[in-house]
Amino acid sequence: MKVCILGICGTFMAGIALICRDMGYQVSGMDQNVYPPMDALLENVGIEIINGYAEKDLPAADIYIVGNVIRRGIPAIELILKEKRPYASAPQWLADNLLKKRKIIAVSGTHGKTTTTALLTKMFVEGGKDVGYLIAGAAKDFPVPARLGTAEEFIIEADEYDTAFFDKRSKFVHYRPDILLINNLEYDHADIFPDFQAIETQFCHLLRTMPSTAQVLYPCDNESILKCLHQEPHSNYQKVLGVYATAEAATAAKNAKAALPLLTDANPSQDAGWSAIREGSQLKISNGATEINISWDLPGNHNAMNLLFASAAATIGGVSPTAIATAAREFRGVERRLESIGEVKSAEIISDFAHHPTAIRETVDALKNTDKFSKLKMLAVVELASNSMRLGVHGDKVLAATTNADEVFWFAPNELSWPDNLLQKYTSKARGIYTDSDNLARDLLALAGKDTVILLMSNSSLGGLLSKLGIS
Repeated sequence: MKVCILGICGTFMAGIALICRDMGYQVSGMDQNVYPPMDALLENVGIEIINGYAEKDLPAADIYIVGNVIRRGIPAIELILKEKRPYASAPQWLADNLLKKRKIIAVSGTHGKTTTTALLTKMFVEGGKDVGYLIAGAAKDFPVPARLGTAEEFIIEADEYDTAFFDKRSKFVHYRPDILLINNLEYDHADIFPDFQAIETQFCHLLRTMPSTAQVLYPCDNESILKCLHQEPHSNYQKVLGVYATAEAATAAKNAKAALPLLTDANPSQDAGWSAIREGSQLKISNGATEINISWDLPGNHNAMNLLFASAAATIGGVSPTAIATAAREFRGVERRLESIGEVKSAEIISDFAHHPTAIRETVDALKNTDKFSKLKMLAVVELASNSMRLGVHGDKVLAATTNADEVFWFAPNELSWPDNLLQKYTSKARGIYTDSDNLARDLLALAGKDTVILLMSNSSLGGLLSKLGIS
């Protein structure tokens, strides 16, 4: 079978290409302005990539898998529609050709999906399972972001973004998981969701598609998630309490959260709940019946929560406590997640994918609370690149998220659709809003030194800033 993938260089779509290749298909793809690292990865395994979407370059194929970056008016898709060639969205193709045959473990939520998916995959591999997986990021423990695998389990990062130009449901509605992790839920993706209720609706759709035998892990104090679970009380729910500094704090939290409204009389979720006690780099994870002692080096409460969710899901999936602890101890993380990428003038540069107020706050605080960086002056760069950022829907929350940084540099290479009063707030705080990376690099270099750390937060390219800082 010949498969052509439109929008092949995104991490998710590249993963689809790798899975198609593992299934023995002949795979090619198209993308606009082909870019690394996925172009090299795909070409190294023999997948042809065509630069652009010209009608004349569209290869013959038995099926065209369409990414959600594809829009009407692109010549290749117009030809496919005109000639009534067979096409499908990537999530629908996955559902029809792979997922319905496997036990699906899906990781959802506004933050932490990629790290949790990568960590959970490593736990199953350590437990001796040749799992299939699709991670929408570059996990350092795996040479490729996706593979078919031979085990019953398939682990997938379950994104709430829309499916395709012809299917505006969230991708994860197609997955029908047997085990679902909902890490958290906040408003994001303002370009496709008019309000928070629209995101909640998609999560309700997801829960509605799941079998009654499915297991759902959820944070028991998130009102929005609880609302969805109350509306769709059909699966088995296991609550995740949190990460605490002492056993006394964990017990107090359990007692307090035990008073939260039960989901239903038939499905009360009255288990002890999953919690972790953290002392330095040691975590003790427990749900009353299972206890796992883990050495964990990743900084930040958010990463400890990712570990808690992954450990709970792996336990439900049959992975032993020993394999879970080994995988966590040896976990190398994901690129652009508090990743050290070099030095300039003796100042270490840390890169992170944070682009939402909560993720920005967690990232800043995690770095500030590590022994290595706690006494250094933090120069924080925030690129206002996501659609939600450029639309200004987060308002003052982004400003407040950087409170613990010593110097803040806002970078907006693309025009912001912000009201004047919001622009004035950001311009008057910190060092203002930069519109080009040359001036930003100049000012960062002027302040960089051995007593500083530079934290770059963006889900985009920072306008070539790294090369201007001397980082290749």
